[in-house]
Amino acid sequence: MTLNSCISVRLTPEIRLEQALKEEGVEDLASVTKLFISGEFTDADLTYFYENMSAHASLGLDLWNIAARREREISLKLLDSPEKWETFNRLALYHNEIINDWWAKLQAEVVYREQNSGMSDWELFSWENLLIWHIKGESEHSLSVQLWAQGYVYLRVYYGYVCLSVSKVEEICKSKFDAIKSCFDRLDGSEDNIIGRENGNFSFGCKNDGHFHDIASLAWYAGNRTEEFADQIIAKVRKFQTPEMTAIFKEINQKCRKIQ
Repeated sequence: MTLNSCISVRLTPEIRLEQALKEEGVEDLASVTKLFISGEFTDADLTYFYENMSAHASLGLDLWNIAARREREISLKLLDSPEKWETFNRLALYHNEIINDWWAKLQAEVVYREQNSGMSDWELFSWENLLIWHIKGESEHSLSVQLWAQGYVYLRVYYGYVCLSVSKVEEICKSKFDAIKSCFDRLDGSEDNIIGRENGNFSFGCKNDGHFHDIASLAWYAGNRTEEFADQIIAKVRKFQTPEMTAIFKEINQKCRKIQ
């Protein structure tokens, strides 16, 4: 049983969630829980519910619990010997350090490539788990393309730092937002100070392709398929660095710069 047929229909989130359950003959949340734990719902189904939780808060909260229980069930099946349990405990001690080391390897690869790319109009600033591409000669606090990897991982265009007047950006340059949004491979949202963002949309030939929800789910690829990962990041950023888009970034910076 899947919800894929329902996912292809784009209705409002509230109607979609209700219809998805009714069309599959699911009358209550206990049935949904059983289906998720048994694995009969696909990861695409789970992703859809994650992305629409705000439309149905009570169901969304329960689905978080469902997802956690499902992951625990899978994990327990893997830990089928004392030796595996001991190995798991050792690894758990260094979980965050392993993630940070792998992510640092990816960032170093991207920084090295960009420093040797011959970019004439752009610069890359790296800080902790954040990569910021900005117009050369401007501050990293100006309008920028960013790969944010602090918990969640997403590509975004951000204008909320101290160098720009947020009110001016929204008043004078909002007509430019659609052009910027068109550069994303997939637009997953926009909010205060963020013109657009694309959430975890990377592909490595695995079940999570296009829907990696956090840095932990991407860390192995950062450390072990580093060059391929860097290729995808840079390819996405290049779409914002065409002459036309570069001109828009420069215009917004010039028109909306705060007077010091």
